[in-house]
Amino acid sequence: MTGQMLHPHCITIRHASPEDADLIALVLAMALGGDESHPFFEIFAGLARRDDTQYSYRNALVALADGERAGAIVGYDGARLHELRAPMEEILRKLHGDDFVLEEETSAGEFYLDSVAVLPQFKGLGVGRMLIGRMSERAFAEGFDRVGLIVDFDNTKAEALYSAMGFRRVNPTTFLGHRMWHMQYERDIRLVIGGYGENIYRALFNNYTGEISILGKASASNASHIVARGDNIYTFSESGSDSKIYSFKEGVRKEILCSGDDPCFITLTPDDRHILTADYSVGSVSLYPISDGEVEERVQKLQFEGFGPVAKRQQSPHIHQVRFLPKMEGMEGYWILAPDLGSDKVRVIRYIPNRENGPFLSHFGDIPFPPGSGPRHLDFDPVKGMMYCLSELSGELFVFKISADAGGEPVFEQVQTVLADECRSGGSGDIHIHPSGKYLYTSHRLKNDGLAVFRVCDDGTIRKSGYVHTKDHPRSFLITPDGRHILVASKNDLSIEVFLVDGDGMPVPTGCIASLSPDAPTAIAICK
Repeated sequence: MTGQMLHPHCITIRHASPEDADLIALVLAMALGGDESHPFFEIFAGLARRDDTQYSYRNALVALADGERAGAIVGYDGARLHELRAPMEEILRKLHGDDFVLEEETSAGEFYLDSVAVLPQFKGLGVGRMLIGRMSERAFAEGFDRVGLIVDFDNTKAEALYSAMGFRRVNPTTFLGHRMWHMQYERDIRLVIGGYGENIYRALFNNYTGEISILGKASASNASHIVARGDNIYTFSESGSDSKIYSFKEGVRKEILCSGDDPCFITLTPDDRHILTADYSVGSVSLYPISDGEVEERVQKLQFEGFGPVAKRQQSPHIHQVRFLPKMEGMEGYWILAPDLGSDKVRVIRYIPNRENGPFLSHFGDIPFPPGSGPRHLDFDPVKGMMYCLSELSGELFVFKISADAGGEPVFEQVQTVLADECRSGGSGDIHIHPSGKYLYTSHRLKNDGLAVFRVCDDGTIRKSGYVHTKDHPRSFLITPDGRHILVASKNDLSIEVFLVDGDGMPVPTGCIASLSPDAPTAIAICK
């Protein structure tokens, strides 16, 4: 199955000039829900031509698609809000009287993204994301620690874009009588790092310089996967008969024994009230409640059976990941997908939250895979309704179309199989789709260690576009929310290696490497 590439356009960003005043005015009108007919269009254009206003061309960037103007963004120092909007306020007082007052949009301490818009004929090309990313880079280069914006409560599509780029709600506010969310994106991303050894680590990633600073560590043996919510960290000890579930609250560790399960992946339920673990050795999925940030004793263990044809690797079920299926059109309830490397299946599990009687988890069905493939990790594109699953043993990448039946239950249709590991080393590791939806990456170990790069087509199918070598044994990797960087956990090199994503989606080494010796990193998570 083939499809057209996402877009063939060459998109570039440049500084605005006075000749772009009409485009800036249109962007401002569009941000207010209008167009060239907006009653303030000529006023906006006049302010855009000046040097001393919030809407000045000096505060704007313009996007070009194949040389044609496609959109623009306006941003400035929040500390200069009153100075820069004085000309606009003077106009408003003349029109509405001296009692007219504009609410505070921003304040000192943040670089404020005032307005951004893309012309209708260029929507869907990633132009808005590029404008926001480039203006954020400019802010960080000027020494700002955070970038802010406001978005209407009801504009869920725009908020989803900002959230996907790393913006987080700070507080509710109002502007021009509308309820708005004030959102911010910080230059320094807080990370937690787990792996094989005796410690987990807290770190800061500078999204401008690409540098990782280790802030501290805590004792946790063989914590090969990890998640965090604020200051609360959840992980485990993948240690055979001594396996445990860990939670850290205010730096204090609590542990629950789960002997022999060897958990290898952990995730939080959508309401953050439970954690789920993929139990590799015994082939199960376990559910643990969280009370006030601390893990409690297991409330359910969903056991699977099965095996595959590969000796020593598939003698029993081996659940390697647990992921919640994103909400998609027509789908009802909560669904969990759990790749079973040992049985060549992806287990489909129904999750019922707030259950008073009976199980939270129930085995709904299975997605079969070719014998000996060994499905390991998967990722989703909810916009296109796609699922991508990487097999560890065969090194293949399986592409599925997801839909919902009449009862709101998920349906999976396989549409493509691509060889990701051309060495067929049996060591394929992790998979992530780029926040833009344009690229897909997989990691591979044991031979020719590195990341395979794929372009995503309009129909969700993929085409391999390159390969980038990494340090030794890239078990997992993290793409930053804005899509600018990829952080690779190289287990055998005892380090985290940082790559910058270029305009074609290719990871380029930055030279920034953080050593965690003597511990071997295998997982990187953002503190959300």
